[in-house]
Amino acid sequence: NAAEEIFKLAEAGTRSTVEGALGASSARAAAVAPELADLVRKEQDALQQIRALQETLTNALSLSPDDQNPDALNNLKATMEILSTARATLLKEINHRFPKYKDYTDPIPVEFATVQNHLLPGEALIVIYSTASRVYVWAVAPDGKTQFAIVELGKKDLQNMVDRIRKTLAPRPIAFKDIPEFDLASAFELYSRLLKSVESGWKGAKNLIIIAPGILSQLPFSVLPFTSVKLGYENNLLFANYRKVPWLIRKTSLTRLPSVSSFIALRSVPTGDPDRKPFAGFGDPFFSR
Repeated sequence: NAAEEIFKLAEAGTRSTVEGALGASSARAAAVAPELADLVRKEQDALQQIRALQETLTNALSLSPDDQNPDALNNLKATMEILSTARATLLKEINHRFPKYKDYTDPIPVEFATVQNHLLPGEALIVIYSTASRVYVWAVAPDGKTQFAIVELGKKDLQNMVDRIRKTLAPRPIAFKDIPEFDLASAFELYSRLLKSVESGWKGAKNLIIIAPGILSQLPFSVLPFTSVKLGYENNLLFANYRKVPWLIRKTSLTRLPSVSSFIALRSVPTGDPDRKPFAGFGDPFFSR
């Protein structure tokens, strides 16, 4: 099955810091026993310390020999060795008590059937991976055949389309009259070439889970119109001519995730306490890697 093999390869080749953070968080949530959760936290803290020391060591070794401090370098190496040994001991105990831990922190590429088993009725998963010369698109629903399309759209052209849309989404006007019209033509073209190409695989879904890393991660899919349309004239009320635009968000809700593995990890986390208080959080995290 070429579509599934390309799906696995694309998933394996696009690991990100965001996915790693989600996997680590999901693993902590899945470790329901307090003592096990404590071991998981210690292992993840040790890994972060090792990575920080590795970066410090790399920077130190990049200096000229005259500027290097041999004692400091030896101390760094010794500390890394101690942490690595401690982490290996923690991992051995965690893997013994929590065999699925690696599924969260170092997942293997998943198959279509696994994705389908984790989708709820009324959901569909859209996966979009772009390369230098083309874009690969999959639509996976809980039941039915997975739809797959190869779109002849190069990286440069795709970036230009996304840039044109973003310029009209985030302008820097001085007055209202300086706000440009939203680029409906580019937005509809992008919808037509990507989502419409696999529409039979997600048509009717009430919620689309979209995985589109790289260039497309800069674009909110909710502003793509699913029908070609032109803006009419404004009647008194500013921007009232946008009311009838068939935005995709009017058709279905949308959820963005960094990878298929993160989707599986989040769906595998045990159900939380039904009596817990609701929480809403807003943030703009910065990931250094």
